Amino acid sequence: MATRGPDPMLSDDELLQIIRESPDPFVSATEVAESADMARQTAYKHLQRLHESGVIEKKQVGGSAVIWWLAD
Repeated sequence: MATRGPDPMLSDDELLQIIRESPDPFVSATEVAESADMARQTAYKHLQRLHESGVIEKKQVGGSAVIWWLAD
């Protein structure tokens, strides 16, 4: 059985496109992971890196739930 893992060829632009195409103004790491066919933890790491570089914003909205959106 194959396991899902990171796609090393997935670019920041492709991840940002997933956020732009979301029907909601924000996304979760789970939504990004499903769209990019990668593990949720990998999607979280990509999102965190984009947040640290100021490209996207984030907010914790529960015990462990985090939402992400494009920075203005």
